[in-house]
Amino acid sequence: YISEYPQSYEGHLMLAEYYALTDSAFDKARVHWDKALRLSDRPDDVFFNIAKVYTGAVARHAADNDSVAVQFIDSALVNVDRAIAIKREPLYLHNKAELHFAKGNFAEAFDCYEALSHTSMSSAEVYAAASKCKEALGEYDAAVAQMDSAVATFGTLPVEAMAPYLLNRAMLKHKAGRAREAVLDFNGYERLREGRLAAPFYYMREQAEYDAKMFQQALNDIDIAIYMQPQEPLYYIEKARLCYRVKLVEEALSALSVAAGLVPENPAVHYLVGRCHQSKGDDAKAKEAFIKAKEYGHPDAEARLGDIDKQQ
Repeated sequence: YISEYPQSYEGHLMLAEYYALTDSAFDKARVHWDKALRLSDRPDDVFFNIAKVYTGAVARHAADNDSVAVQFIDSALVNVDRAIAIKREPLYLHNKAELHFAKGNFAEAFDCYEALSHTSMSSAEVYAAASKCKEALGEYDAAVAQMDSAVATFGTLPVEAMAPYLLNRAMLKHKAGRAREAVLDFNGYERLREGRLAAPFYYMREQAEYDAKMFQQALNDIDIAIYMQPQEPLYYIEKARLCYRVKLVEEALSALSVAAGLVPENPAVHYLVGRCHQSKGDDAKAKEAFIKAKEYGHPDAEARLGDIDKQQ
């Protein structure tokens, strides 16, 4: 290609990419990048292609070496910044955002995604990516606001493509302490999915309903999760926690009996058994359960045993 079109810079970009990604020969690649820059009337495109090669090298050559991965990301950032300095293309901004996110520079990544939201690349995906940046920073309300914008791109009529964004917003609202709002989004997601749901969904919604003190709905959902995935001990433990919370102690013990059969050495199971018996005034059984919980490493079991000993 280079011999056929000696004045074209594309051939040098292709050869540089081959050297860099196939042979890890970056010295040879740089020779051809320099030639491409001399030949090109679009240096921004050359710098962006260099950035893409370094971005690809992160996955291809640095999977098990964090320091090398960081070097590749830094090299990609240098070159994409050079491209942006020449021409502020949305595609270049998107690449810069992904690089910053990969490096853990979440504030910088957010700034790029926020800028992208005012370009032709504005989309639900861009707002969702900006939301992930805010989530990574622990700014959950700000993350929800970005997901609000993502959902709004679909208009006022619910469509199935909106479903994953509703689910994401539901989880963010729960993290933000807005449990009742989260339940509403979980409900909206359920309607859009039209029954195509698995046990983890009902468990997630139950968690939000528990925090929103919507206990009957929570009981319904955890029962559905158990029905759909009866070998998952987490769901029985959760049902026991919920039943204990609403003073359905026998139901809690029944769920814990199943959980103990599935995970006999789980400290949370024995600790909850102890709490249930303690609430019934049966200190002997409570102590027996707390001893097991302590043996299996529950951090609060010893304090509970101390409380029982003080009362005796």
